[in-house]
Amino acid sequence: MTQPAHEARGDKQGHGHGEIDADRWGGAPVVTASCPALVRASAPEWNALMTLMVSRYPNQEWATFARFGWRETPDRLILTLASLDAPSGSDLDASVSHVRIQEPYSLRVALAAETHDLAVGVIHSHPEGAWPTASVIDDDMDAYYASYFLGFAPARPYVSLIFARDGNGNLTGSGRVFFRSEWYRVDGFHVAAEMLGGGFPDVAVDGYRRADMLSTRKRARVARLATAFGDDAAARLSRATVAVIGASGTGSPAIEVLARAGVGHLIIVDPDRLVMSNLERVHGSEAADLGPGVLTPPDDEPASAKTRGRRAEVGPSDAAGAQDGPFKAAVAARHVRDINPDIKVTVMVGRLPQKEVLDLVCAADVVIGATDQQHARVALSDIALRYCVPVLDTGVVLEGADGKITGQAIQLTRFLPDDACVYCRHMVSTARVSQELMSPAERAARRSRGKSRTPTGMTSLSS
Repeated sequence: MTQPAHEARGDKQGHGHGEIDADRWGGAPVVTASCPALVRASAPEWNALMTLMVSRYPNQEWATFARFGWRETPDRLILTLASLDAPSGSDLDASVSHVRIQEPYSLRVALAAETHDLAVGVIHSHPEGAWPTASVIDDDMDAYYASYFLGFAPARPYVSLIFARDGNGNLTGSGRVFFRSEWYRVDGFHVAAEMLGGGFPDVAVDGYRRADMLSTRKRARVARLATAFGDDAAARLSRATVAVIGASGTGSPAIEVLARAGVGHLIIVDPDRLVMSNLERVHGSEAADLGPGVLTPPDDEPASAKTRGRRAEVGPSDAAGAQDGPFKAAVAARHVRDINPDIKVTVMVGRLPQKEVLDLVCAADVVIGATDQQHARVALSDIALRYCVPVLDTGVVLEGADGKITGQAIQLTRFLPDDACVYCRHMVSTARVSQELMSPAERAARRSRGKSRTPTGMTSLSS
């Protein structure tokens, strides 16, 4: 299949070539999808991409094809930049200041798409000082490529991204994705790549940088934090979504600290109910949670909070069953509301790697692992690698003898996409992971055959 050379072009007036209809994002392709798309990247791919994007700056544009992984969730389409099919030789016409993609380049990428399962997309730059708004020529290019690649990569998204640096050198970006006959608007870029001096790259969406300001009331609540780390850090935290896996001895204090610091959205994941021994270490738990006063569920208890693997926007409380206490995740959510009712809290009664849990966690800005399950640590490491979500895993174990505590081991592990995984770091045992993932029936059958064994020589860091 062949095509004519295709062009992309932007200008410094902020509207491409021609007026942009507010109801038609980017002109020709109309955004109809009810949920947005989120684009993630890791350090190696991001750095290579940015080098290409500004290679002809300040006045000339450049482009590349790219491959993306993707995941559909109920709330958004998540895309991760997997690799670049960078141009070489005469793939792009260097004699013009805008982007002109030559036919052999497009065909080579299309044919390659038949050999892999990733989504395909085009990423190009606009000149320095221009807005990353799609021009009429960009619209034409996207309409063409969305149809063109469908023949080579059916049932996969087509991704179109535009980047530019504003007059102050700040990076701005925009994007749209064609998938299942609908156009999705990209509403965020998350880059899991540490910058020199700390922090992560900040990309303004559609040329508009969000004002990093807190209201007077919210600023007063987190005044000490803002004084220590700056108003910008406090404002960014107020916009952030943090997922905490585990709401017991390690997770519940982390949840409390985040709530007092003014995080915007907390996702709390835990499969278990509160029992008597949890009262000494689960923040927010009360003796009344296990007493007769909570045996009758309140009218506004979320039904989905009673079912494992189900999602719920938490109501005022979760009640105990006849023999068990409330879910730990619901106890934590109640505690968060008591501390700061402005925080959005989402409870998931379940565990990794359940699909519903993954769908929620993959959309978080940061994940905190606070579980003693090794299969969960494998899942957290995989989330960082596959979905470019920064993960901080925590583990604590007390050591003692003769009724005395002789030591306390604490393990903090950072997972970024280009960091070593849990297996490379020898943090887990495949035998232990297999045991944890056995069904009760399988475990009983193995015991009856005398094949059950406990791995030795391992240190388990439990929360």
